[in-house]
Amino acid sequence: MFTDMKEALEAEALELTPLGSGQSTAASLVVAHHARDKDDLADLLGALGLPCDEDDLVRLLPHLTTPDTPTGRCPSTPSPPPPPPC
Repeated sequence: MFTDMKEALEAEALELTPLGSGQSTAASLVVAHHARDKDDLADLLGALGLPCDEDDLVRLLPHLTTPDTPTGRCPSTPSPPPPPPC
């Protein structure tokens, strides 16, 4: 919340532009990397106002976090090296 009315009015005057298709795609991929399953993905996309029809969900399913990537890392991101032995 703004304590200075001038700041609040300046913030209100900022022009908001809709996301471009590239930005929407990138945001959807980030969301998919953090979703647990298809229903979770649909809920997250819907809450963020991103496209979430059946075609969008099917396209994003390969990007869901799986048991192989429990930390939510992208599968192409290498795991950190193991710690040295004691």
